[in-house]
Amino acid sequence: MDYQSLVNYFAVPCCVMSVEKTADGGCGEIRILCANERYRQAMGSGYSDNIIYYELVPKDLNFEDFCYRSAILGQRMHSYVEMMKLQCWIDETLLPLESDEENMGYCLFTFEVTPK
Repeated sequence: MDYQSLVNYFAVPCCVMSVEKTADGGCGEIRILCANERYRQAMGSGYSDNIIYYELVPKDLNFEDFCYRSAILGQRMHSYVEMMKLQCWIDETLLPLESDEENMGYCLFTFEVTPK
């Protein structure tokens, strides 16, 4: 599937996350596969396609769980998270995408930042 074309249709920051499913059914590597221009601008100069997510933003086990549940288990996820260090709230949504790969799942991730 052409995920780049998909994210380009969104008028908000949007990317496709890839989630590896390990041999024991757990969560492996999580990457930001591709993103639209709004997402790239929001993430700054450190962004590149297919980057491991925590090379761009701090590692977060709750976020990893959300990605796994969406990409691997096929669940729609939504959260409103307070980011105390940044003094803002982040409204995030993850939507599962179909995958024809046995050990790899994909989900669409979009977010909106609201100042505290």
